[in-house]
Amino acid sequence: VYFAFVTAFSCQPLYTTGLIASLNVAWASLPIIAYSLTEQDVSQATIMAYPLLYGDSMLNTRRMFLLSQLQWIGLAVWHSLVVWFVPTYSMWLPNSQGRTENWVMVGCTV
Repeated sequence: VYFAFVTAFSCQPLYTTGLIASLNVAWASLPIIAYSLTEQDVSQATIMAYPLLYGDSMLNTRRMFLLSQLQWIGLAVWHSLVVWFVPTYSMWLPNSQGRTENWVMVGCTV
């Protein structure tokens, strides 16, 4: 969204097709798969011994869901601002040859 405002909603891409493909495979899907396979707050033996514990944890999860989602959305907005504006404006100044970086370099950095 920030790039669209900076480029006045032009059709210029920020990311090359190779970056988009590697993002989808390596940086988006693999960490989620690894986390989902390894995350457990209570061991399976404990759940089998105390089945009511599963129900209690589900009720607590439902109660805290909205607050947790709002916190994550706030953090996501903050991180998006930092990840976009820090590289963009740090590359804004000309280098020793008097040239500024192009959008492809900004896209690779972001």
